[in-house]
Amino acid sequence: MQGQGCHRRGGGQWAALRRAGSQRSTKHCFRVSLRRRSLMEDRLTVSLPSFLIENLHPEDVHPKDVFAELGGSCYRISSVGFRPLPFHFQKDSQRIVLLGTPVYEEKIDKRKLCEDFFKYHESPEWLRKINGEFLFIHADPDKKELSITNNRFTSPPFYYYAKNGRFVGSFSYNDLWRRLHRLGLLEIRDEGFFELLLFKRIFGEKTHDRTSLFLKPGSILRWNGKNVTVDTYWRPDFRTKSRLSLQEHADSLQKGIADSILRRVSDGRRYGLFLSGGMDTRVILASFRKVGILPVCFTVNSFENREVKIARQVAAIAGAEHVFLPFKNKHYLQAFPHALKITGAMQLPMCMFLGFEKEVSSRADVAFHGHGFDYFFQGMYIPALHTEVLGHRLEYRRMRAVPSDICRFFLNTVSYRTKGGDALEFVKPAERERLQQGLESELERIKKDGEAFCQDPYDLFEYMTFHNLSRHYTYGDHWSINTNAEQRTLSFDNDLYDLYRTLHAADRFDGKIQRTCLMNLNPTLGKLLSANNAYPMHAGSLLRTYYQIRNALLMRAGILNRKFYRDDGFQRMGLPLDYVLRTDFRPMIDELLESDRLSAVPYIDMDSVIRRVKGWMETDHGGDQVLYSLMTIDQFLKQLEQPE
Repeated sequence: MQGQGCHRRGGGQWAALRRAGSQRSTKHCFRVSLRRRSLMEDRLTVSLPSFLIENLHPEDVHPKDVFAELGGSCYRISSVGFRPLPFHFQKDSQRIVLLGTPVYEEKIDKRKLCEDFFKYHESPEWLRKINGEFLFIHADPDKKELSITNNRFTSPPFYYYAKNGRFVGSFSYNDLWRRLHRLGLLEIRDEGFFELLLFKRIFGEKTHDRTSLFLKPGSILRWNGKNVTVDTYWRPDFRTKSRLSLQEHADSLQKGIADSILRRVSDGRRYGLFLSGGMDTRVILASFRKVGILPVCFTVNSFENREVKIARQVAAIAGAEHVFLPFKNKHYLQAFPHALKITGAMQLPMCMFLGFEKEVSSRADVAFHGHGFDYFFQGMYIPALHTEVLGHRLEYRRMRAVPSDICRFFLNTVSYRTKGGDALEFVKPAERERLQQGLESELERIKKDGEAFCQDPYDLFEYMTFHNLSRHYTYGDHWSINTNAEQRTLSFDNDLYDLYRTLHAADRFDGKIQRTCLMNLNPTLGKLLSANNAYPMHAGSLLRTYYQIRNALLMRAGILNRKFYRDDGFQRMGLPLDYVLRTDFRPMIDELLESDRLSAVPYIDMDSVIRRVKGWMETDHGGDQVLYSLMTIDQFLKQLEQPE
């Protein structure tokens, strides 16, 4: 599944579409005519979740709003629209709030879990047995202590401020940011915007302010009203590797996915799956069918392109109901403010899955998706080298050796580095070395941490991305989906993670294990084309190179439909980002030219920003992700000008 709400596309493809204007071909592409819809149908409605815990003086909070009283402070929890509803549990004077839907003893049983939490919460071994996504908030009046316990996936995430007797925490950094601003406690840390500019995400535990932090995985945070401590009850271990065959690994993956599904459907709800035309959700749907459950499948997109058509075929082969959810008019423009609040500029905002609550919740209570499988079992971020012939990049690729200077190698080669230009050009030359050294120091700290349990350089390279999984740039999609129905991430399963960490990089590279797993589950689905490239899904990079050359020749001869088979951004999930920047996002791009907010960031070179934006306006392509990053920073800071 595509992580971005819209993706890159160079060349003049978007310009050709724009020039077509009222031509029949364009009308055919966007067959859901925007002009026929009523204003109400075109309005994108999003119910944003909010959750905040903070301590207050007793006179500042109504007694009915008090979650707990600890050491003379009253702790209040404010929650609106959070899915699933926070689960409250009390025993004597102790209270718990549980966020998320974890698996306990192979099923979903929140009451039993909370009962046992009171007995065993100080046991690291017991905590490690809780499977999946959860966050415990525990008030213990006897100890006069508030504790926060999260999981190995950091999902839901937790951001917190703990200073000078004041505690404020939330799963949403945007909620925390705005609350600190209102309290006069916000100290902007603009160096984080540098990381967002370069990598679409933030590394480590820091945030965009100087006093709040991100809670790292497998941790227990304890706050006694004065001081905060963070203890770790779980650490990954990549040192022990499996010696099984490829087929045996594929069998283990098939069993792991089936077990993850059965655990997460044990509460008997209505289930849905956000289905793409790619591999991850195809494997998931085949696995659902294998265990005798068929979710309702949803595919979002701007029009019925190759992605939608192939996803519909996938659902039909599996025997599942398929629902196409077309974007609203100016979908990205309407979705962006909500997406920005969801991500809190910790990642670039993801807009694609927002605005379908009515359509989804009428059919499903829980929505699954494919996030996580690509980087766990397709080896998405394993360094690779592609072959080029006469200036054409072929599908064939091979693993690239990781040098001893892993941090510098990571900075220069990781595949999600911002594209569309050199982001450093927007940084004043005198500031570049300082900011780059700061980022390298952060990565060195992550590397040093990973060296305790990573022996293979590929594991260490990937750990620099996955040290905090919910800080990865695609995580915004999880919470976007959650605005439509409760999302559950099948890949965030303890056993699947344990399988991932025992696999050699060579076993996962080029999707070997997952492709084999898919062919075992359903050969018909394995042979069906991938919407990403229009090659059979089961094909490795060498076989894809054959199809690449063959298709090019057949399209040139007029035998294959060029519109369907070519590498066209309009045929994939969402619209090309450059097209969206020039249409829906154009007003916000225009704001960059006179942005007092960006110019207030000490290291931003506004002359370079203006030069690049004007140059982009004079062309018909390019500059997509880097301009989107600038736009995100500018609009995030703009929130401070807006009323609560």
